[in-house]
Amino acid sequence: MFDPNYRSLSLDEASLHVTPYLEQHKDTNALELAKLIRKLVCKETQLTCSIGMNSCIILYSFLCNSIKPASHRYST
Repeated sequence: MFDPNYRSLSLDEASLHVTPYLEQHKDTNALELAKLIRKLVCKETQLTCSIGMNSCIILYSFLCNSIKPASHRYST
């Protein structure tokens, strides 16, 4: 839906490249998309999730770990 080529990094972690989605959906920004993804995950699984957003896959993982259990954060 947001990234047809997403990578599952572990049982409870995934990496999504959402830039193409955001470029096609100009009315949505990264923070709004993070909120939407968190809402959809909760609706489908009854579980919370954390979302770290960064252009570097390593930094996004650190962001996710720093904001658990249920939040989102963007870092440049």
